[in-house]
Amino acid sequence: MRQKGVKFTIFATSLVALIVLSGCGGSAAGQATPTSDILPPVTADTFSVLAEGQVIPAQSATLSFQTAGVVETILVGEGQAVKAGEPIARLTGSEKFRAQMTAAELELIQAQQALDTLNKTSALAKAQAELALAQAQIELQDAKEDREKLQYRRASDNTLDQIRADYILAKDNLDTVEEQFEGVADRGEDDPIRAQALSQLAAARKARDRALYNLNYALGLPDPEDVAEAEARLQVAQQKVDESQRTLDKFVNDGPNQDDLALAEARVNNAKASVDAAQAALSDLELTAPFDGIVVSSNLKEGEYITPGVPAVQLGNLTQWKVETTDLTELNVVDVQTGAPVKVTFDAISDLELTGTVERIKPLGENRQGDITYTVLINLDDQDERLKWNMTAFVTFER
Repeated sequence: MRQKGVKFTIFATSLVALIVLSGCGGSAAGQATPTSDILPPVTADTFSVLAEGQVIPAQSATLSFQTAGVVETILVGEGQAVKAGEPIARLTGSEKFRAQMTAAELELIQAQQALDTLNKTSALAKAQAELALAQAQIELQDAKEDREKLQYRRASDNTLDQIRADYILAKDNLDTVEEQFEGVADRGEDDPIRAQALSQLAAARKARDRALYNLNYALGLPDPEDVAEAEARLQVAQQKVDESQRTLDKFVNDGPNQDDLALAEARVNNAKASVDAAQAALSDLELTAPFDGIVVSSNLKEGEYITPGVPAVQLGNLTQWKVETTDLTELNVVDVQTGAPVKVTFDAISDLELTGTVERIKPLGENRQGDITYTVLINLDDQDERLKWNMTAFVTFER
């Protein structure tokens, strides 16, 4: 870098007073009439700062891979042009990530279809939920009635009257049959008349005993196992009603079930994230141009392993040039303003002088060999095809 000195040029022009003395003789001795005209000094100050800089492209970038791998293909070599978004080089392994992206895209399509179906069929799903609730309420009412029947006795009044009447008739019939048997009881055991009367007596006793058992059962308290079973059915029916009601409550207006909607939306979002992750992994295997430009330099070789973050390609837009200088110190940068006009000359092109303006002054100064210097970017008014990257330029800042 050139010496950090600043060239100041100050011009001053003065008009020194011209004194014209004229005298004239008079009639009176010793009388004189002096005349003196003194013009005020006129000054014109011009301030300029000369700084050394370099020619740089309007756009430039140092590109590197974001992942480690082996260079599979170099698509754009040194000196070749590339469009924004086009790949410059590619690492091996893209087939695996393409398969992952295809699977993720398929899942996204299916998840989106499921979400669309859920929204379209929300009215039907709500009607089904209402029907399920109504059926559960019917089952609950039946369970309640069955349970109430077992609270005090096993039979209703009408059934109990019928059972009691059956017992009375069976008992009366037994009395009649017993009287008839007494008339033939003295006959021999092998007597047919006695045997028939004995058979009728046995049948009448069984009928009386069965009627008595039915009456006692109807008059007694319900069996504990029957009560437990009825109570369990009642609880299950109540749980079905509660669950059906909760399901119906999750339908907001005519929209789908909120739990189902949240699940379907989460599935879609997860599928989108998977697609993005697969796309990012695939993109990491490609070195892509961020703008239209020329590959100025390349450190890539096919088949060689490359480390992430290591500079691989230098890209520049060589159709438009600017000038950058880091020569302005803290003592003179305060006199340079954004938008100020400049003149630029070039070491390698002695007959070229371009005009321009200060585009930007970097606000952060850097310590360079003991001096605090600031980076200034110059926007050229015109371009010249002879300019090359990093040519030495001299910038004159004026005011």
